[in-house]
Amino acid sequence: MACLSVFHFCRAFKTATGFSPFQYISNMRIDKAKALLGEKNVTIDEIALSAGFSTGANLARAFKKAVGVSPSEYRTHQLV
Repeated sequence: MACLSVFHFCRAFKTATGFSPFQYISNMRIDKAKALLGEKNVTIDEIALSAGFSTGANLARAFKKAVGVSPSEYRTHQLV
């Protein structure tokens, strides 16, 4: 679509955004999960699927790596 090879597209994308396409999408998914964690009646698994993760465990792993706390801990501290 962009008339670029995958390599050149990734390089141009990183130049424009500061992130690789994978990092950019991961950040967007984490941001969506953070927003959904504010709703206490939604389960972690439902949030994972809504944010683009295949399972709650995958969300938990990526979330902890990116934010430093688990989604449950984030939700508890955010609601207090």
